Amino acid sequence: MTSGTPETVARGGGRPRRGYYIGDVRVPASTTITSRYKESGGLLYWANQVGLDGKTLDEAREPATSIGTVVHGMVESFLHGEDVGEPKTIEAVTGFESFRDWWEASKFTVEHTEVPIVSETHRFGGTPDAIMRDSKSRLCLGDWKTSNGIYPDYLWQIGSYGLLVEEWLGEPLEGGFHLARFSKEHGDFEHRHYGELDDAAALFLMYREAYDLDKRVAKRAK
Repeated sequence: MTSGTPETVARGGGRPRRGYYIGDVRVPASTTITSRYKESGGLLYWANQVGLDGKTLDEAREPATSIGTVVHGMVESFLHGEDVGEPKTIEAVTGFESFRDWWEASKFTVEHTEVPIVSETHRFGGTPDAIMRDSKSRLCLGDWKTSNGIYPDYLWQIGSYGLLVEEWLGEPLEGGFHLARFSKEHGDFEHRHYGELDDAAALFLMYREAYDLDKRVAKRAK
């Protein structure tokens, strides 16, 4: 399959294996915080259904994520002007081709992908999928999800990425947030644009504070 147009893109190293640090002090990842406070009812229902089907969680998880993982890798290769390869499933082809049609019509320019960032102000870290410019040269964020819907914790997460990027670059995200979603089973593509996520970012910061308080209370309970 064809590749994207090569651009001047700074490719980061992805989420650090050792975690995020400020000096010698480890700080939580934004995904660690959002995972702690997100609604878990859907996950519990899924796990129960897996058990009823006689599968282990590992057996059920692989097919649920493989399409999204493949498409995500194809998207990353495309944004760097590399050959995206030939996926084995029609679902992956469908998801990627839909993404590419949207991307090329939108005329984005990517500046950074998968770069780890740490906020010294709020003391957490995160790795946005893409930091971009839109057709009006406004700074914006791109985030790629594999799921059957858009959930509130997605907005907390990308809102937190907005805090990271604005602190790191010293520039407001005037172009907002672009969330691209690929369905787990079919690779169907959905795009949503959020001009701002101030409420989501504010809620994330409340959870960030609660995360530290949780740990302090847990120590006292031991």
